[in-house]
Amino acid sequence: MIEREQSRESVVWNEAQQKWRWTLVADSGKTHHGWEDTKPKAHLAIALAKNPNPVAHRLLSGRLRWEK
Repeated sequence: MIEREQSRESVVWNEAQQKWRWTLVADSGKTHHGWEDTKPKAHLAIALAKNPNPVAHRLLSGRLRWEK
């Protein structure tokens, strides 16, 4: 049986900062968080934080594009 780590994630608009705040909390208790200008960028940041593999980073970054 393969055990998969669960995580809790959120993307929330912060009116004061005028940015999207993203947070990822792994079962191990390790927390990743940051700020992005757009909601898609925040979701991409979570996906990249979940998978530290550099190949996955290139694949995810190339597949998910956003317009400025």
